[in-house]
Parts: sequence; structure tokens; C-alpha cells
Amino acid sequence: MSSKFGKYRLVAELGHGGMADVYLAAHSGSIETQGFNKLLVIKRLRANLADEAEFVEMLLDEGKLAARLNHPNVVQTYEIGEQEGRYFISMEYLDGQPLHRILNRGKTKNAPLSMGMGLTFLVDVLAGLHHAHELLDFDGSALGVVHRDISPQNVFVTYTGQIKVVDFGIAKAMGRSAETREGVIKGKITYMAPEQVRGSKEIDRRSDIFAVGVMLWEIVLGDRLWKGMQDVDIVQRLLSGDFPRHPKELKAEIPEELDRIVAKSLEPKKDDRYATALDFQHDLETFLRSTNQMVTGREIGKYISDLFADKQAEVKKVVEAQMKRISAEAAKGNTVEDIASLSGPPSQTTGELGKTTNAGGDVSLAQSETMVGTVTGALGPKKAKKSNKWTYLAMTGAAAAIGAFIVFGQPKTKPVVTIPGPESTAPSGAMIVVTLKAQPNETQFSIDDGPEVGNPYILRVPKENANLSHVIHARAANYIETSRTVNFTSDLVVDMSLLPVPQSVEPPKPKLPNNGGKGMGDPLGKKPVRKLDNPFN
Repeated sequence: MSSKFGKYRLVAELGHGGMADVYLAAHSGSIETQGFNKLLVIKRLRANLADEAEFVEMLLDEGKLAARLNHPNVVQTYEIGEQEGRYFISMEYLDGQPLHRILNRGKTKNAPLSMGMGLTFLVDVLAGLHHAHELLDFDGSALGVVHRDISPQNVFVTYTGQIKVVDFGIAKAMGRSAETREGVIKGKITYMAPEQVRGSKEIDRRSDIFAVGVMLWEIVLGDRLWKGMQDVDIVQRLLSGDFPRHPKELKAEIPEELDRIVAKSLEPKKDDRYATALDFQHDLETFLRSTNQMVTGREIGKYISDLFADKQAEVKKVVEAQMKRISAEAAKGNTVEDIASLSGPPSQTTGELGKTTNAGGDVSLAQSETMVGTVTGALGPKKAKKSNKWTYLAMTGAAAAIGAFIVFGQPKTKPVVTIPGPESTAPSGAMIVVTLKAQPNETQFSIDDGPEVGNPYILRVPKENANLSHVIHARAANYIETSRTVNFTSDLVVDMSLLPVPQSVEPPKPKLPNNGGKGMGDPLGKKPVRKLDNPFN
């Protein structure tokens, strides 16, 4: 593949997803003049999907919405176009780190994020969201944009101290061609509002406000709201309103005003939450000023740069080397056929797991490493060649932003799996047998982002590839998708149960236990309060 793509030159691979490949790129005009001094990101529809109307429609929907967003706290989209029969989106390149990595590394290096800095991050997130929520169509009517996937993975902080909301790939908006079906749930359960869990089409900006509220709870307490809980239990708690909203009940020194802000953002009924992200932002800003905890962009940039100094230098070295190489070849009139990868060697597709063929990998840049907790909701039966339609993991602005961190810290990526049929055979002792089964009976399985197969299913894995981890997805119509990460180290049976998509019913008011004044106790009334430890483990 040539590195030349229309007026762009592709500098390095950032990753691959179910429907698009993502590249660090530069405008070709800059090669002869100032040597690639303007970097950007190209998200290009995969060649095998170029003639698939559904995927073209999804990419264009995503690009059109993203291009309308113009705010300092939202990743910028420059262009939507078509070149060489391939549709693409060009986007801002952000050099920095996603919030979940910042939290993890800060804890590891004994340099945890300060309360003031964490709240400042969320102030800017709310500013970006309010811009999106208020977006109007050309006729002046409200577009009703809802991000639907706000989480620490989709908040990006640059080395210069900018905070950006990324990945509007599954955003809800009026006028989008590819609409989400009734009962389909999109987003991460651990940051999902109760109305999202119900699969209701009544989702609005207050669902994003709830997600920011979860992030606020976790920053204030330094721990995960739903840590250690299964998706099924989380859904039940969300629907019943049975979850802790007041951080002060777990940590007595939390200021009353901050406790009030957190609780208001996490109200089970959306009518009781903040009406707008701007209202939420105003209360956080007022609290920061009153407690003298405001943090500047310069301070943020220094903290992130110091925390990731080694990784920043590593990425810079890789990018500069590749750009010099491409520039030199272009000056000679030569074509560069290979492109560097910032995510390591490209992943490959397999027939049986471990038997490589030439194809792209499955790096999901905008999602967490485990992918557990990401749901696409109620899925109907479909042909294998359409399997990516509803399992599409969006790679929009977050893909643009995350190029700078893929080069480090990423667990070994597993191959995208084309699952062999049950009739596959191999010499005795050379294969591991994995049996997949689930309830309900109509469940369909896929491994990583491979094609769907029936239930039950027997998979044979070569022993030499047994050390790789894989994500098993189970989905059925009117059930919430369930995912599980496993290592195929020996023969095993994977048995999964799917939770039905809940009916649209209003949850009761949360009930907190009366502990008789004997201490904080457990707000869920289940067990002693656990020690607060590393957030986002």
C-alpha cells in the first residue's frame, strides 16, 4: 500500500477497528515546504467495506456530526471525503493521554491526581458536552446530540494541558441516517444512566450528565463506583436506584457542597439531575473557586508531561524517524510502500486461532483494554457477513487522540478471529478444545470481533497460541450483550447467561440502610465497606 492518499501522506498506523483503519498523516503539500509540520489523523473505511452502504452511511453520519462540533474541549474534525473509492474522515491529532491511563499511572508512580485537577478535568468535559448538547441544525432546530459513551477512556488530556471529549461515534442525534433500534443499548454499563440500561429512546443530555457524575464520584473517592460487580448486578442496581450517591457516607471528610453536587448528578430519575451540563459545570467551578483549588492548563500540562515523559519521548522519536524517511523518499520521487506502526506489529486474522493470514487487527482505540462492560444491547439474528453491523466499535476522535499512547503499555493484542467450523480437526494433543454455551438458546457468539456462530459452539485452538487472551461476546435479541475475557490455556467450558433488556419502568427512590449510628457501614447494605484503593484497576 502506498503512503500517498490523495493530498495526504500516511505517516504511521495508529490502529484498526471493525470498520476503519486509522493513520497518523500529514498534508502532502507540507513535505516539500516545511517537512510535515502539521500532523492530523485519517480514519479510512476498510477496503472490504467500501461498497457496503450500511458502513459508508455510519462513517458519514459520524463524520457529519463530528464536523459540526467546534469547541476547545471537543476533538476537531477537519474533513469528510472520498479518495480512491474509500471514504475517510480527517481529524485533529492530539498528543497526550486518556484519563484512565493518567489515573492508573499517577497511582503507580505515587503521584496521584489531585482533587482540584480531577475536578478541573470534569469542568472542561462538561463545557465540551454542553456545546454538543446545544448544537443546532441549519434551520435552527435542536439536534439533540447525546454522546452516550462518556467515560475516562473518552476523556483525553494533552501534554499542553488541553482536555478533550473524544469519540462521538455512537452519539445519538436527530437526523442521523443510522438510527439505534428500540431496545438496543450502547455504551459502557459502568458509566451508564438507568434510562440507558432500559434501552429507552428517551435518552437525552441528562444521560451524559449521569456518566460524568459517575466519573466525579470515582475521582472524589479514588475508587470505582461498580468495582468488582458483574454487569447483571450493575443493571439491577441501576434500575432499582440502589447505589451510593453520597460520597460523604463513605468518606466523612468530603465537603458537604461537593457531596451535594455528586448526589445531584447521580439521581436515578433524570428529572432530578442537573438539567444541563452547564449547570453542573457552574456548580463545580463555584466549588473549586471557593476552596481555592482551581488548576491552570499549564499546571495540567506539566503534570501529564512529567508523568509520561518517557512515553512522550518514545512516540516523538518513532514519528520523527518515519516522517523524515517519507519526506526523503518523496523528494526523490519515490513511493513508500510500507507504513510504520505505532501500535506494534499489525494484528492478523486467523482461520484456526494462530494460523495467520493477511488482514488487519482489532485495536479498539476508543475503548478500555478489556472491552468488558461495553454493550451493544439487543441484537437480532443476522448473516455472518453482516456481523460487524451491530458490534461496530466507533473509532472517531478518540482514535485521533490516542495515537500517542498506543506505542506503550498496551497489552498484547489478540488476533481478530475467524472461527473454524465445529468439524475442524487436528492431530491429537495439538489442540485445546473450548466449548461455548449460553442462555438463552438463541444466543450468538463471537470472539474478539470475528463472525458470529451458534450456541453451543466448539472451538479448537492450537496449543502454541494458547497464551493469548480473547474476548468472547454473547448476544441475543432483547438481551444485553455479555462479554468475558479468557485465556485458552487448557480445555474449558465457557458458560454465559444474558440478562433481558429491562422494561421501561421508573425506579423507586434509593433506600439506604440505617446503621444505628455505628459508622458508615455499606450503603448497599450488603457487606462491610471495602478499602478504597487504586481507581480504574
